[in-house]
Amino acid sequence: MRELRLICVAVLIGWCTFATNAGAQPSSSGIPLPDALRKAGVIRFGADFTQPPGTFLDANHNMAGVDFALCNEIGRRLGLRVEWTNLQFSGLIPALNAGRFDAVCSSMLITPQRAEAVDFVPYRRTAQGAAVVKGNPHGVHDLPDVCGLHAAELLGSVYERVITAQSQDCVAHGKPPIDLKTFSTVADAFTQLIDGRADVVMGDEPIVTYYVTQKGGGRIELAFGGKNPTLNGLAVSPGDAALTGPLTAALYRLKADGTYARLMGQWHLESGMIDFF
Repeated sequence: MRELRLICVAVLIGWCTFATNAGAQPSSSGIPLPDALRKAGVIRFGADFTQPPGTFLDANHNMAGVDFALCNEIGRRLGLRVEWTNLQFSGLIPALNAGRFDAVCSSMLITPQRAEAVDFVPYRRTAQGAAVVKGNPHGVHDLPDVCGLHAAELLGSVYERVITAQSQDCVAHGKPPIDLKTFSTVADAFTQLIDGRADVVMGDEPIVTYYVTQKGGGRIELAFGGKNPTLNGLAVSPGDAALTGPLTAALYRLKADGTYARLMGQWHLESGMIDFF
């Protein structure tokens, strides 16, 4: 059943949930909303604001980023006020399913494991990348090259599991394991690399590129990118599956009026634009 929900959204029949929801009433925007959301007049998003360029705190400690801007626009298209909760990434899905907010808007990769716990509305294409110390002294050009190195990753992320699985594969092929340390924020993981206490950090390519170009101080570089293309998605609790339709409808309006392309271009993410939601 979980797989069916994800496929429904991914192939654009998220509208099937939207159109058959009992109790959905038009909002001021004309997009039908679940009664509870319409009466509240607010949509609550959760995000980890240590994940640029998606969600982060700027120099003045204000919330910023392409996902922050995109989901604020989604709220406007739904005729709702937007509220945000800043939470460590590993706690986002548990908090979502506990009802602390209505959706996660935080560069979350759509994976089969996560699709067992939440419903997704895809909104951006992405891929895996890795950063290393300037000069790439260990010759890292692909994941198997990380065997025997020190890796720093975000706790609870896909990349923690990717590195763990790769380490097991290293050992199975007679190579040394990967020394993996996890951290509560992406910034902490990259600090390890920038300070020379780690050899590699993997992540979504836009996040890796941001840290290399904006935060690395010339001390780190991109080792590889474009690996295992996948999608980022807005996550919704299965108990609030009626929300996937309105989110999809809002994204279509953003695409139709040019806002989606403008925001993606503003953050140099044109290659991540998708034609379906």
